[in-house]
Amino acid sequence: MVRGAFAQYLSPAMVELVAEDPSKLVLGGETKQMTFLFCDVRGFTSISEHFKSDPQGLTRLINRFLTPMTDAIMARDGTIDKYMGDCIMAFWNAPIDDAEHARHACESAVVMFEELDRLNQALRDEAVEGEEPLNLAIGIGLNTGDCVVGNMGSEQRFDYLRISVVPDGGFSKSWPPIS
Repeated sequence: MVRGAFAQYLSPAMVELVAEDPSKLVLGGETKQMTFLFCDVRGFTSISEHFKSDPQGLTRLINRFLTPMTDAIMARDGTIDKYMGDCIMAFWNAPIDDAEHARHACESAVVMFEELDRLNQALRDEAVEGEEPLNLAIGIGLNTGDCVVGNMGSEQRFDYLRISVVPDGGFSKSWPPIS
C-alpha cells in the first residue's frame, strides 16, 4: 500500500525507506523547513504552436524533456510534487528528512541544465536538413523555507500535499541565459 502510494513521485530508495518505517509519515501534516524547485520551458507557447498539427509530437517532446529532469531530481532524493504541462514542481526534506535538502536541490538544478544541453544536442542531431532545430531553454527557481506538508484532503480522498508558507518562486536562473 505504501509503496504504491509513493512510487509515482519518490525515488525507489525513498519508497523503501517509507515502506520499512511508515511511522515516518505523519498524517494531517507537519511543519518542516523544505526546499522547492520550479522548472519550466521558456517560450513554451511558441514551441507548442510549432506542433499545432502534431500534438503527439509535442507530447513526445515534453516526455523527452520531463524524463531526464525527473531523474535528476529523484536521484538526489527529491519528491515530484506535480507536472503542469512543461513545468515541474519538486521538493526536498519530506516525507523523509534530508539534512542536505538545499544542497540536493541545487545539485539537481545543475544536473538539469546539463541534461538540457544533452537533449538540445540530440534535437540538433535529429533535425531535418534545412529546418531550424528546436532549442529548449529552461528557467529554474529554488526556494527554502518553512511549510506544512502531509496527507491532506477528505476522508474519501487525500493526497500528499504541501501548504507553503514561502511564496512560490524564489531564486530563478534561466538557461541558456536570456539576452
